Amino acid sequence: MKSSRRGKGDDGFTLIETIVAITIFSISFVALYYGMSVAWRSLRVSNAAADALSIAKAKLTAAGIEVPLEDGKQIDGDDNGVSWHLEMHRYDGSAASARPTASKLYWVQVDATWHDGASAEPNSLALSTVKLSREPQR
Repeated sequence: MKSSRRGKGDDGFTLIETIVAITIFSISFVALYYGMSVAWRSLRVSNAAADALSIAKAKLTAAGIEVPLEDGKQIDGDDNGVSWHLEMHRYDGSAASARPTASKLYWVQVDATWHDGASAEPNSLALSTVKLSREPQR
């Protein structure tokens, strides 16, 4: 009867080698998972900020076109989870008031507030510009 003997290199992996390999794989997997979750959270936050900026720019652009420019006018609204507040005030700059003209300048500001889910505090941004309003000729 022959006894089957294997060579020293045919023994396979030891228990310690297997445990070390599984540990390295687990640590790599956890690091990859953490990195991906941070990346997805950052993407969600930046998309929410881009949406809020887009809405604020649209409201600022609409002032004087869709919404007439009026001193002291305030409008509030909510679009796609973004709360916004628009304010218009007559702009009295020293260079603008020195010349009488049929045009008026208005300071228009839009404040936008939104929650991105990543922080407990709401995020906000403010956009402002000076708009020109031409008074009708009499």
